[in-house]
Amino acid sequence: MSTVDGAMISSLTSAKKMQGYKVTDNKRSRKFGIAANSLKMLTERAGTKFNIKDCSLYLAKDGMKVTDEAYFATIEPQTLFVAVGPGEKDVMTEYDITMKNIRDNIGKGNLNHDYILQTLLEEYPERFSKAIAKYQKTYFQDRSKLDFSLRSEHEEWFRGTEKTCKTKEEAMGKRAQDRIRGYYYKTKEEIIKSDLYETNEKARQMFHRILDIFRYLLIGCNYFSMMFDRKCKRKHPSLQDQTDASALPSKRMRQMIKEYATRTEMFEDWSVSLCNDSGEFFCQGLYSNTGGCDKGHSINPYICRENLLVFQVWNLDHQIELARTIVPSLIENVRSLLENPNQKCPLHGKKVKDVNIIEYFLELFSVKNLKLVYIVCHDKTQRKNSSNGRLVCDKCSEYNLIKDFTDFTESIDC
Repeated sequence: MSTVDGAMISSLTSAKKMQGYKVTDNKRSRKFGIAANSLKMLTERAGTKFNIKDCSLYLAKDGMKVTDEAYFATIEPQTLFVAVGPGEKDVMTEYDITMKNIRDNIGKGNLNHDYILQTLLEEYPERFSKAIAKYQKTYFQDRSKLDFSLRSEHEEWFRGTEKTCKTKEEAMGKRAQDRIRGYYYKTKEEIIKSDLYETNEKARQMFHRILDIFRYLLIGCNYFSMMFDRKCKRKHPSLQDQTDASALPSKRMRQMIKEYATRTEMFEDWSVSLCNDSGEFFCQGLYSNTGGCDKGHSINPYICRENLLVFQVWNLDHQIELARTIVPSLIENVRSLLENPNQKCPLHGKKVKDVNIIEYFLELFSVKNLKLVYIVCHDKTQRKNSSNGRLVCDKCSEYNLIKDFTDFTESIDC
């Protein structure tokens, strides 16, 4: 990077507003409030506070390592981070700690629902715990504002949400987008730290291309915002019975990509809502339980703000795991393509040309591989299933779908 570029970045960083964040250590022995206007500043100050050389920061809620300034800029103030040193491999998330508390303090008998909620949220911010206490008193009482959608109709529900959100459906859609956007940055992080990315220039170029296509596809399906939108007409099948990137594209280009994806119905089968028309979500159960949730967990975050807050502990669970399975499969297929470019497609016997970007995209970001589960039903044990991603030739429909899509995006890129 040139001196001019470095000075420009430094100038832009110093102009950003200082925000407050919370940082703890992996044992949760101490917690500090730290002000910073960049990831670099927060990392340096956290390292000083905890006396950690080569400090790294992880999100406490899900254990994701934060390495990207662009992603850091999307993180809300007062978010809790975990400061970790080079020798610490396993980051204890809020989930890990609270589930350990449950295992240590509750026997194998029937679990008390209210107690579990309080325990699970013990390490969350104070305002969240207070909201849960209120939730426990009001959940079964007032459903009178369930059907209200506009901010003007139910102002209390919107407290703490973005001012730009005018309806409940829009606010819920943004929450779905935030979760999927997080998976994109997690995927990017896993790819960038791989040996192949670090040591092979051709692989780096290929990974950058794949990440760009992922991002354009996400724009095309609006980051699957419809998953949490009760007004989306297409519903998940389970409801029938009561599953280095370049700069951001311009607004015009984003709109054209969305129109293209809608016109070609690229992901119509997976662009579905996970709730019914009233906004009720039903837990889809443990990974090992193919018949859905046998505990009958459900929630309607559209009823009141308390339910909306509790909905934060309803997780989108990758059935095929992102970091352990999908990304390693993608990396190995890129390696295989570069080391043996003359290998044949097993389906058509023709020379392979690319990885199956469509399959990896669906496994990473769509309900083809994501199940909505209540936190008690979120099984984080390692799984034995494998990714369906593979190498494809120009006779494969997946290859031609991506070729047409990239030809379109390149034709409007300006």
